[in-house]
Amino acid sequence: MSTNQRRDTRYNANLPVEVQGGDANLAGQLRNLSVSGAAVEFAPSLGKPMVSFDIGDAVAMQPRGADPVRGVIVRHDSEGIAIKFDAPEEDLLAEIVNAVQQVLDRS
Repeated sequence: MSTNQRRDTRYNANLPVEVQGGDANLAGQLRNLSVSGAAVEFAPSLGKPMVSFDIGDAVAMQPRGADPVRGVIVRHDSEGIAIKFDAPEEDLLAEIVNAVQQVLDRS
């Protein structure tokens, strides 16, 4: 029996992103991604986590050089957050592919 209850396949990633929400604008690393959400990790500052978002907060995640993807915080821990994207999945998949392509084109 699988312990992974996720509906959508997650893909490992290691891409710098910014997460903006409310007054916060934090740089982090995209750790994994699916068509319905993403996990972002933040580096600790002096041993303390930099997570300043609460569950339910609306945020925008933006890979460097790409358009932001909007979503809601659904989980957070000492290392980072999980975002559930707002866009319908078929639109989101096109956005993700476009964002990744923009980043690759600039590399």
